Amino acid sequence: MKSTKYISLAAIALMGTLASCDKDNEGYDSNARPNNAVSVNFSVGSLKATRSNAIATDDTQRQFNQGDQIAVSANDQEAVRFQCTSTEDQTWTEAVPNKFLLWKQNEMTFKAYYPATEGTSMTAFTVPTDQSGVDKIALADYMTRQQTCNNENGSDIQMQLQRKMARVIVRISGFGSQYDDDEKTVRNVRIYSEASGIADGNPTGSSTEIQPYAQGSNDGWGWSQNSTFTALVVPGYGDSGARFIQLSDGEGSTLLVKGIPELEAGNSYTFNLVVGKNRIEVASVTVQDWTTGETLAGGQATEGSAAAATVPDGYVDLGIVVDGKSVYFEKSTSYPTSAWTGISDKTTLPSLEEWIALAEQCYWVWSSSDNGMYVFKAKEGFSNQNGTPASDFGSYDKDNDPCIFLPVTSGNVYGNYWSGNEDGADFAYCLRFYPDYVDPDNYDLVGNGRSVLTVRRSN
Repeated sequence: MKSTKYISLAAIALMGTLASCDKDNEGYDSNARPNNAVSVNFSVGSLKATRSNAIATDDTQRQFNQGDQIAVSANDQEAVRFQCTSTEDQTWTEAVPNKFLLWKQNEMTFKAYYPATEGTSMTAFTVPTDQSGVDKIALADYMTRQQTCNNENGSDIQMQLQRKMARVIVRISGFGSQYDDDEKTVRNVRIYSEASGIADGNPTGSSTEIQPYAQGSNDGWGWSQNSTFTALVVPGYGDSGARFIQLSDGEGSTLLVKGIPELEAGNSYTFNLVVGKNRIEVASVTVQDWTTGETLAGGQATEGSAAAATVPDGYVDLGIVVDGKSVYFEKSTSYPTSAWTGISDKTTLPSLEEWIALAEQCYWVWSSSDNGMYVFKAKEGFSNQNGTPASDFGSYDKDNDPCIFLPVTSGNVYGNYWSGNEDGADFAYCLRFYPDYVDPDNYDLVGNGRSVLTVRRSN
């Protein structure tokens, strides 16, 4: 049975005399509300974990919080933002004093959208990449509604918002027997949206990493069994080659589920994962109507409904994708070699394109104490350093964030690492770095001794 909650917007008594909306009053006088002002009621279903009250009881999780805003427009009138003034009473008023929606005709077309944030409109929305807090994930619940109403039965109208996003819940349902008890944790969980936003009703932009809202038990080392991670993502047709879920296990290894499935707006998808060494098993998938909580016909899947991809032992995922394949770099060990011509398996060396991607897409930090470079997976807000390494670690943690270490070449003040690509008969491409410069497009004589770092690539 569908449960509907009516939330009154502009729940202000119609009092006083008619005031012109064009009159420039000093301050806001509630008695000056025009008698032709529009009052709006919204109906929404069970909000589950998407509103500000994500962890509240059933009675309160359907409520908006004080300060929440919804934008409503009518015909050619500018949108008016309504703000919740009381969580307990669910009362609303115009957010901007003396700005109202007015009945200028007996019948008008109304448009409403939530959230009323900068850059959001009836036709455009950008997915927030940080959904780690209850307030943050609330702002990812994009909803709209357009309908024609008349004032034959009074000034109130009723609108039911429609969800434009899909909800993904990742539940850690178990761990493999290979782990010790104190290793049965996960951290750095990320969920990927197939697109970065919505424009004119269609997905737009590229795949986007989201920091989800976590619930469960965390002992300081990681999240334990039955913890959940929730993100709101742009629905789409799916992408079998894209990353979908990423996490680090209790041993610090990065594990992936590859292949974003087809997701529909208004549906909630729960992925139950069993984390094992070097692999993630998708034990089951449940699809529900997000509003009612009802399991949909055909909405249950068994093991194998999502492909699991893993990072090989001794390698790390730095977010590098070349030619549609994820490239995993060896964590921290380099091997001196006498010559490029003496390397037996050049297919395991980074290609020139992979070195360039590493230089352009990662965060490089020179360490004087360790005499080498730490290369980190770039975080949100990263901007390319144009070949100039950072002077300090900043917000990056070499003990916890995904990274590799490239020591300088033995006996030198620089590092020089072979690629798998030759440059004519006598030269091969390589990556060279100094404390203040990175050159991924260098080349050297094939007879020179240089360091070797191997890579592994996804299928």
